[in-house]
Amino acid sequence: MIRFAKWRPDDNAQKKSLRELLTSAFDWSCANFDEVFNSFDSDHAFLLEDNRSHVISCLFVYDVVDDDGDMWAFLFALATHPDYRRRGLMTSLYKDFAEPCLKRSYRGACLVPANEDLIPYYERLGFRVVSTQGQEPSCQMANDYRGGSIHLDVLREDQSTGLDGE
Repeated sequence: MIRFAKWRPDDNAQKKSLRELLTSAFDWSCANFDEVFNSFDSDHAFLLEDNRSHVISCLFVYDVVDDDGDMWAFLFALATHPDYRRRGLMTSLYKDFAEPCLKRSYRGACLVPANEDLIPYYERLGFRVVSTQGQEPSCQMANDYRGGSIHLDVLREDQSTGLDGE
């Protein structure tokens, strides 16, 4: 059974499981995981665990303020264990848990995909490209498009606030 799990910063078993997922997904063999783990609280970490309490999918949110003072959600370390991919887990994690929080608290959302092959996936979630890797990504650039974004960049239109890209 797969279930939503709260981030438990003091749970070493959860940290170990998350470290394994992130290392395999992003080749972060030399990353300072404690620094990453200490950056988030349970309101900014969204996790799915299997029946053995192993983290199989994760999504973290950093708060970023743009030049106009608007709060943006920078989505970070979106990952699903290879054995669980193509089952809709990240889509569920995003739509069922992260997106409702983002709509309440943020001007929009942005992210940097791990690779360009993921762009169509994020576009299906409502994001759109607003810059390429050759450009410096910024929330201000996303703000110019009046929505949220993938920072390769992709901008997410937020229909709940009536933003329409004008």
